[in-house]
Amino acid sequence: MKQSSIATVRHHRVVSLVPRVTALLLSGVAHGAAPTAARCASKKIAAAGATAQCLIGLEAKRQKTGVAPQRENVQKCKDNLAKAIAKIDASNPACLTIGDAAARQATIDALVAALRHDLAECPVSHSITLGSGSSNGYMPLTNFGITPTAIGDDQLINFDTAPFLYAGVTYTRIAITSNGYAVVGGTNAPSSQPVPQSLPNTQEPNGVLAPFWSDLDGSGAPGIYGGVLSQGSSSWQVFEWRVHPFGNGSIQDVFQLWIGLNGVEDLSFAYDPNNRPTTAGLSEPLTIGAESANGCAGAQLTGAPTGDVRVISTP
Repeated sequence: MKQSSIATVRHHRVVSLVPRVTALLLSGVAHGAAPTAARCASKKIAAAGATAQCLIGLEAKRQKTGVAPQRENVQKCKDNLAKAIAKIDASNPACLTIGDAAARQATIDALVAALRHDLAECPVSHSITLGSGSSNGYMPLTNFGITPTAIGDDQLINFDTAPFLYAGVTYTRIAITSNGYAVVGGTNAPSSQPVPQSLPNTQEPNGVLAPFWSDLDGSGAPGIYGGVLSQGSSSWQVFEWRVHPFGNGSIQDVFQLWIGLNGVEDLSFAYDPNNRPTTAGLSEPLTIGAESANGCAGAQLTGAPTGDVRVISTP
């Protein structure tokens, strides 16, 4: 194989995402009334979780049948949440002092609106699965004279690429993060997310390709290698991470993302069979997987990689 260099790079930096349900519920809770406030908030968050499961159940049925849920069924989910919160307030009158009725109702409305928005934006036909194998297996990019781009902690770099296909869409840009995942189409986010999501997830980042997503750090490590490898008439954009778990510079995790540039979808994660990354030294959970650009469809593996992984999508 021969290699050619990648195009422009751009650096960004650090943010933390708050789970939507928790943030919305706590927005209607007055602080400083602990421990009563904490108990009431906890119960109301649990009630919201049940409502989320109600809506998720409707979505699962839609995915199976291709028929959108009836409006009255969505309304039942909302009504059940209102009843649950009313029951919490009735069982403990002190809860009524935590945010007035209008604020609590606004919280309910905002939560349900957000979840209904998630339902509305997810197409039924989307599918992403993970298979075994890869385009060419692991090939150290250092063997081709490719030099690394430095990356720090919770940073990301946007790379311009030749056109590639993913989930029926053609992209010419991708963001590579220090935390072991990429974002197709690039991102304007100021930083990389160190705490991995379970995939799929409609919260940002979306369009994730995650060979090894955890709290990783490129500081004091080689960083990110990127180049185009060719064999005959076929070419691949390859990115290789050489980073370490945050706070543990004695371990270096090495893995690759292969992206076919040949007019058909060809995406895979490759690992050195003699030195696959493990969960050793990780301070956060590990996610290996992929999701669609809107976060509605996706798949992930359990545990550390045991072989190369191919990403397969149905637009």
